[in-house]
Amino acid sequence: MDPAARRTALFAVAATALATVAAGLLGLPSWAAPVLALLAGAGVVSLAAPRSAPTPAPDAAPGPVRPAVVVPLPRRTPPPRVTGSREDAVRDVAALSTAADDVAERFRSATDALGALRRAGDEVAGGAASVSGSTATALESARSAATRVDDLLATSTRIGDVTGLIASITDQTRTLALNATIEAARAGDAGRGFAVVAGEVKELALATARAAQSISQQVGEVQDGTRAAAAAIAEVTSLLGEVAAAQDGVLEAVARQGAASGAIGHDVEQAARGSVTMAELVARRVESEQRAFCESALEVARDLLASSGGFALGERLVDWQLTEPSGETRTVRMPVVSLGGVEVVRNDDPGRPSVYVDDVKRLVGGTCSVFQRTPDGAMMRIASNLVGPNGKRIVGAVLAPTTAAGTPNPALTAVLEGRTYIGEANVLGTDYYTAYAPLHDDDGSVVGVLYVGLLKQAKALVGAS
Repeated sequence: MDPAARRTALFAVAATALATVAAGLLGLPSWAAPVLALLAGAGVVSLAAPRSAPTPAPDAAPGPVRPAVVVPLPRRTPPPRVTGSREDAVRDVAALSTAADDVAERFRSATDALGALRRAGDEVAGGAASVSGSTATALESARSAATRVDDLLATSTRIGDVTGLIASITDQTRTLALNATIEAARAGDAGRGFAVVAGEVKELALATARAAQSISQQVGEVQDGTRAAAAAIAEVTSLLGEVAAAQDGVLEAVARQGAASGAIGHDVEQAARGSVTMAELVARRVESEQRAFCESALEVARDLLASSGGFALGERLVDWQLTEPSGETRTVRMPVVSLGGVEVVRNDDPGRPSVYVDDVKRLVGGTCSVFQRTPDGAMMRIASNLVGPNGKRIVGAVLAPTTAAGTPNPALTAVLEGRTYIGEANVLGTDYYTAYAPLHDDDGSVVGVLYVGLLKQAKALVGAS
């Protein structure tokens, strides 16, 4: 096919695609798209929105623009106009994931607290059981002492009885000795020796009576002390009985508390396991939703780029200020890029529209960037709706070759191998769920990257919603 015919065919394809997009955006019926295409081919209408002439970069090298080298992208159905509801849904699910993690963490804390309570209860129960055992031993000893004191009192009573018997015998002996002395006196000299013996018996009876009286007195004192000791031991025994009863009540209460805390702990552990399972399920759901969002957003971004004219490299060279991951800057000269027929110039002002990437955000939400491969093989952002801490669009930054852990960046590795990467990525210090798709030239070489992403941090999502 000669160049003129080829240009005509390409124009017809582009006119048809733009007519379909215009009909969809304007809300026209399905039959309007072919009519618009015919009118565009005849030059009656223009499907392109009125644009001011692109402002060249201040450091752009002057020179003519060669016919654009269009990066071939497969033709797709032009993207429908969608709202940010999918992004909002992902935000809500991510917020739910944060809430589920928080609930699981609270249940883990409650489980730990109940475990500590059970251990403390076990220690209290062990101490109470030990005290109860000691109290029971003391009570048994007191009862044994009371028994022995009662036996001592009985023994002292018997001693008193014996002492009384001795006193009675002594009185009788004294009486007999007195009678013998009287009879000896009547007998005269014949009874004198007998009178001496009777006197001695009388003195012995008197000494025995005094000794018996002293013993009886001491036995009485012993009996009084024994009765006092018995009364004290009885009081101690009664108090120990009350302590033992109270201790039994404490043991019973501790046992009931232990059983109740055990049941509560079991329920909390079950709930904690359930909350962890729920958090894991929600986390998987969040990842699934984030992946689905990135896949859908990437599809829309590809469709929009294909239907609007693709990614084209011009002949004119322009200078860009490139920012390394270390923060160092350098100047690189690269061919000018056109997105949908509009030259890309450096634009870090969020207040000024940025070609293509703002259209993607308007259609699907999230973030979008276009990278161009530098002469030394780095991938540099040339258009982006990512806004940095300084309040400016992040342009000129390169895709980091390594992760924070020092391993090769899986996204960069994938696109350089011609594969699409979908997954988690750290974008300039912030975690995103992302999709990176390579952009090829006619030779199949990777000349750029198309990126879409969604902020992954659930708490940040909640704060941003």
